[in-house]
Amino acid sequence: MPVITQEQIDTVIKAVAAKEGLVVIFRNSMPNCRYPLKNGQDCIFQNGKYATDSVAEIKELMEEIGAGNPHLFLDTNELVLTSVTPVLNLC
Repeated sequence: MPVITQEQIDTVIKAVAAKEGLVVIFRNSMPNCRYPLKNGQDCIFQNGKYATDSVAEIKELMEEIGAGNPHLFLDTNELVLTSVTPVLNLC
């Protein structure tokens, strides 16, 4: 499994922070599930996908992937989307 470096995390976060409407798509091997974040909120994966423009969520999920979480991953063919309503793109 590829390792995500801090430099890669920083690059994605800077790109999202710099452009409004840009979201990162996270994938999960479990099609429909909730992933609890440290702040108590849940990431709700639908059809194995979760889109977010939150820098804090992106950082936490990328760190989880980098730490070897067996269910979370990024698909390099579908990493970032420009959208105002990210949830609608996932259905």
